[in-house]
Amino acid sequence: MLYGFYPLVVNSRAAMEEMLASFPPGVLAAFSINLDDLFAFAGYSRMVYLYDALLAAIMASGTATAIFAREKQNKSSDFLLTKPLGRSEIFVQKLAACLMLISVLNIPYVAVYMASYLHYTSSVTKPDLFTILCLFFMQLVFVSFGIVAAVFMRRIRSSSAAGVSIGMFAFLLSMVYSLSEKDMFRFVSPLSYFSPDAVFKTGRYDMPSVATAVVLMLSLIAAAYVRFTTADVPA
Repeated sequence: MLYGFYPLVVNSRAAMEEMLASFPPGVLAAFSINLDDLFAFAGYSRMVYLYDALLAAIMASGTATAIFAREKQNKSSDFLLTKPLGRSEIFVQKLAACLMLISVLNIPYVAVYMASYLHYTSSVTKPDLFTILCLFFMQLVFVSFGIVAAVFMRRIRSSSAAGVSIGMFAFLLSMVYSLSEKDMFRFVSPLSYFSPDAVFKTGRYDMPSVATAVVLMLSLIAAAYVRFTTADVPA
């Protein structure tokens, strides 16, 4: 839907430039609006990514929370463990379900992105392909956040509320990073770990941020696995 607004943005360029010129630079930076390249499709897609990433982060963390906290919410954890499956296998199956749902979500996203990019540009380059995968990799990090929330929290009233809370907190961290422009803040801003801006500027992902994302994701999943497979289950 957001990509569908691109023709309107281009056709209203003069009016938008006049309107956005009155905004403080900090506000434009917080919302990833760059007037220098906003009206090129690549620049517009970088701005749109922030909001796509917010929605995708909420979906990923909320989905993971729902899958891993289902029995906790229904107070049926003890019944789950009566099945002829070990806790490790249950954890792996739940994790696989999360990854499957995230992968399926990204199929239409990639299709729309590619169709839009080919429509407004002449070709797709290697950095463009890296950009397309930013959303998927970012969601993997938020799946780990959702799993940890579901496993470690004593009570989950609403998985969707948990997803919104995690996503909005990450969005606020992203705004702090954009406003401060301090390099150290990118390591505490999960929405910025796989950034299209870095890909467009350097032709590749920002490797320190990617390393941070991988270490964080694996650490959280490992901690959740240990907790899930060893914690006492209330009857």
